[in-house]
Amino acid sequence: MPGISVTDQYDALLSTTLKNYSRKLRDNIFNGFPTLKWLRSKGRVQMEDGGTHIVEHLLYGTNTTFASYSNYGTIDVTPQEGITIALYKWREYGGTISISRGEERKNSGKHKLIDLLQAKTTQAEQSLKDKLTSHIFANISAEPATNIDGIFLLASNTPSTTTCGSVAGATYSWWRNYQADVGAYSNNLLDKMRTAYNTTSAGGVSFPDAIIGSQTALEYYESLGDAQKRFIDEKATLDLGFEVLRFKGAKLFWDAGMAANVPVTGESMLFLNSENIRLVIDKESDFITTDFVTPENQTARVAKLIVMLNLVTNNRRKLGLLHGIDAS
Repeated sequence: MPGISVTDQYDALLSTTLKNYSRKLRDNIFNGFPTLKWLRSKGRVQMEDGGTHIVEHLLYGTNTTFASYSNYGTIDVTPQEGITIALYKWREYGGTISISRGEERKNSGKHKLIDLLQAKTTQAEQSLKDKLTSHIFANISAEPATNIDGIFLLASNTPSTTTCGSVAGATYSWWRNYQADVGAYSNNLLDKMRTAYNTTSAGGVSFPDAIIGSQTALEYYESLGDAQKRFIDEKATLDLGFEVLRFKGAKLFWDAGMAANVPVTGESMLFLNSENIRLVIDKESDFITTDFVTPENQTARVAKLIVMLNLVTNNRRKLGLLHGIDAS
């Protein structure tokens, strides 16, 4: 029986090493992205088992059968509506990690080859992190339809004209997030933040627990009011690993991803409730890596890194956006 070739040994070594690193790679991507790190800390990065779509059940009306009665009074058995679904498409991301024969020979030996793989994997990790950051905060109207449904679709500056999860905001007023144009921050920002927070709190039942802004927007906020209005949440800062301020009951932090390609003028702040937004990942496509193979027309080894996911909401009314914040 013929022995295992050196090529097969290297393929197995590289594939096994890459698979062992994939969990750390996933953690590094989430830990380097404040918004995703917050979602994961709230248990809102969730696995699902494929399917044609991601399904979110929506409550848009009340059950009118409930009423008081006594003795032999009747109970209303009228069939109830008020529940529908939103359907979100799966979004797929993938790239390759390649090692040419020339690179392999220049790094001959097990340990040098593993070091080369580590460098290639770090490059892939950073590239995927940058891509997801860019797309989650992207200008939706300018992006390919294959991209993730970004936060500025879920919490839009034009909620009455955008369709999210196959449900049209133009048709259903209950499927519209709160939005407001702030203008000069020195006159309006704190008042607009209070209104956004209270409006998205569902009558005081459930409050936004995160306000995510651009760097400049948070610096505007820090320049207003006394220190008590913008104190540092030391526990959240320790848990999340980046500075977190407080506004009412919400954590307030900035994400560099909001600085590029956002579809609104001026600086912006997002008011999010973790109960109503989540990142869904297909459990069989959770930042997985394939085995290294040699393409028919190349002297190289190539492995793929793939993930299938989307960002979804089950209640746009609980999300808010302040935009047009400027220094005039």
